[in-house]
Amino acid sequence: MVMGRKILIIDGDKDTHKFIKSELSYFSSEIDPEASSGWGYNIFDEDASVSSTFEIDEAYQVTDGFFLLQRALENRNPYLVVFIDMGSPDGDGVKTAREIRKTDQTIQIVMITADSDLHRDKIVEQIGNQEKLIFLQKPFYQSEIRSLVSNISNVGFT
Repeated sequence: MVMGRKILIIDGDKDTHKFIKSELSYFSSEIDPEASSGWGYNIFDEDASVSSTFEIDEAYQVTDGFFLLQRALENRNPYLVVFIDMGSPDGDGVKTAREIRKTDQTIQIVMITADSDLHRDKIVEQIGNQEKLIFLQKPFYQSEIRSLVSNISNVGFT
């Protein structure tokens, strides 16, 4: 387990999970060049090693995400970052982020959205702690995930 380097993904889309995990693999020194197809990680290989730098937990349902978050806090090993789909089929992403913020004031929340007409000021007001809230609009570039996590965690990627 990697203390202080935990990341939680709450998103109903399996491909989004794979994409984020593939980008986090750039922080690993154990990338298999044979399976990488030139990108450092084969996003279609579900059994591939993701990262030795971060512990990554995944939830496809909001309730499962809350359970993982609570467990991490109880174990005194909180998440550094949580990626949340704003359009989650089983819950409102803003409400989810607001509840997470009530539980953990220090967690970096990354809101994933496909909505280009987003009223960010209103959302920031609802969630709070603007310094710990980032919006990532779909479609996003591979380098955005790496740069974002690198800046948040102060870990460089290979």
